[in-house]
Order: sequence, then structure tokens, then C-alpha cells
Amino acid sequence: MKFRTNEWKSLAILLENGIGLEEALSLSFRNSDEVMAILNNGGNISEVKGIDKNFCYYLRFFSSVASMENAIATSLRLYELRRSIILVIIRQSVYPLLLFSMSFILAFFFLSVIYPQLLQVTQSQPSFLPVLILNLIRFIFFFFVIILFLLIAALLFLKWNVNARCYLIVRFHKYSRVLRSITSYLFASFLCELMQAGIDTANAFALMQTVEKNSILFPCVQEVRHLLESGFSYEEIIMTSDYFSAVFQKYFLIGYRASILIQTLQLFMAQELQVWKRHLHAGGIILQLFIYIIIGLLVYSVYQLLLMPLEMLNQM
Repeated sequence: MKFRTNEWKSLAILLENGIGLEEALSLSFRNSDEVMAILNNGGNISEVKGIDKNFCYYLRFFSSVASMENAIATSLRLYELRRSIILVIIRQSVYPLLLFSMSFILAFFFLSVIYPQLLQVTQSQPSFLPVLILNLIRFIFFFFVIILFLLIAALLFLKWNVNARCYLIVRFHKYSRVLRSITSYLFASFLCELMQAGIDTANAFALMQTVEKNSILFPCVQEVRHLLESGFSYEEIIMTSDYFSAVFQKYFLIGYRASILIQTLQLFMAQELQVWKRHLHAGGIILQLFIYIIIGLLVYSVYQLLLMPLEMLNQM
């Protein structure tokens, strides 16, 4: 069964409006027989095959503490909040990375194929400057490719090694604005959803610690919950913690004191997402300008190399 968010949204809406489960399933899913078979056998709706593992984890957890319609709606919101971060990064990075890949292929092709053939044709050493530029371009691209592969390898290692990830977060979170920004966004999104579900603060942090035990949010939630149990005030913990960004602390303080915390958290998340988009867009523009300069140098160098046969003819 393929995972389609619109089907689960339809199911939650129909259940919230009093439609029976069997009828809601038949209206929402193309193949509702599989879901009904699982439920009729005493299973949980999260056991449906083919659904996203993160959504499945949320659904399995919230199904045990809320009604089915609320569990589905809350799980979908949390799933889409996380997915929105990934989509923003992908959309802003596709074009610059495509340009980078094409430039690398062009540089590699000219240095590996065209340049040796030109040397064979002319049987002489070409001008020093074009060759120097081409080799410099090749070095730059290979350097970036190596850095990219190392970064991917490090991210994959941290993804599967929970202990190493938690150690790095605990040790270095105060030095990384990006990590504090992501932590604040995820913390706000979970807290907002749990508060809307009517769960009190103590239970909210207990639930967050359970749901997020394998995510980058876990060390933060663990510390906040421990301090709450030790007698520190909620406001004092948030305002003095170095896990959160200054912007989040400002929004939290205003919302907490004015008893409109859900609204201020939602405003914070919307603003933070826009800030990420602007930063990614600016980074993409800088990368594009760099790539355009590299392409210009590449075209100039290749043009100079292609003039070599004409110079040879003029000298004959």
C-alpha cells in the first residue's frame, strides 16, 4: 500500500466529522480492505504496510494517547513539518548543485579528452595560462567533491549512530547557530502540537522524550525535562538554555507571559522557515556566481587551446 498523505488527511477529516470508520476508510483509501483487515484482527492502524516510517512512528505513539482522528491529524502535521524543512533545502539547492555537476563534467571532459588530443595535433606545448586555469579548475572541483563525499559520509554515520550524534549535539550545540535554530524549530513544533492536543507540560515533555529518542531533539528535551523535575521554573529553563536560539527565547517569553504560547510558537515557526529560505537562497546565489566565474574561465581556457591549431597554420 503506497503512502499518500492526502488519503490520511481525508480519513482524519471524515472521522472528525462523525463518519464511521469503515465508510471513512472506503472513501479515503483506494485499497481500504488491507487497513480494515488489520483493524478487524485487533491491530493498530500504524501497522499498514507501505507508509512512511517516521509517520508510522508518530501514528503508533499518538494512537495510544489520543483518538484515531486526532492521532492521524497530529502525526500528519508533525510529519509535514519535518518534511517541509527537507523540501526547502532541496528546492533551494537543486539548481546550484546541477550547475556545479555540469561544470565539473565539462572541466573533467576537456582536461581528460580535448586537451590530450590538442597536444597530439599540435605536437607542441600550449600556452601556460590556459593549462594552469584548467588544472586549477579541476583541483577546485575535485576538492569540493571530496568535501561533499566526506560530508555525506559523516551525515550517514551520525544518522545511524545515535550515541555519536547525541555526544556531538551535547558538546557542540552552543557553537552552532544552525543546530540551535533547527532544535528550536522542532521543539516549538512538537510543543505546539502537544499543547493543542490538551497535554500538560510535564506529560508533554515525557511524550516528546519518547517520540524523539532517536532525533537531534532528544538531548534538549532530556535536559529540559530533568530540570523541570529538579524544581526549576519552565520560563527559567527555556531562557537560560543554550540549546535554543535567541529568537525562539524571545517568542517563548512573550507567549508564556501573555498566555498565548501556541500562537507565538506558530509565529516563530513561520518566521524561522522564511529565514531559512532567505539564507538558502542567498547561499545559492553565491554558489551560482562562483560557478559562473568558473565556467567563464573554463570557456576562456578552452578557446585559447582551440586557437592553437590556427596559430600553427599561420606559422607554416
